[in-house]
Amino acid sequence: MKYIVAILLFILVVAGVGAGAYLWYKNDQMQTKYGEVTVKGETFKVELANTQEKRELGLGGRTFLADDEGMLFVFSASGFYPFWMKDMEMPIDIIWINDGLIADVAANVPAPVEGEKLGNYYPVNPGNLVLEVNAGVIDRLSIKIGDPVQVNY
Repeated sequence: MKYIVAILLFILVVAGVGAGAYLWYKNDQMQTKYGEVTVKGETFKVELANTQEKRELGLGGRTFLADDEGMLFVFSASGFYPFWMKDMEMPIDIIWINDGLIADVAANVPAPVEGEKLGNYYPVNPGNLVLEVNAGVIDRLSIKIGDPVQVNY
């Protein structure tokens, strides 16, 4: 009888932990916000990195980004926000945006090589938004400083 009670208790604990993990996952998914960024006639569905935690994680650990997807880092004020490639698994393009115009670009930023020190990528002009997309977008669309950008979020 003791063993049956112990087994039932164990099952209830495991089920409770599983349910808690599922609720945490669903809550996290519901809090993820999306928007759209259009540059040079191409629209990207972007996940918003609008909290410190989301900005720190960024695209780190992801191995795939669709051609029409990206991540938009949202800051409350314009500034010289540096970016690094911590935990990145793929190369990206980084596009700094300030008040609807391209402020700077970093094309074809490679994923870090294991054992190498991570570098920072700084813009030459301040921005209040930063868009990360697949490597090659800047070159393919000939994006340059001063180009207009439409952002909806």
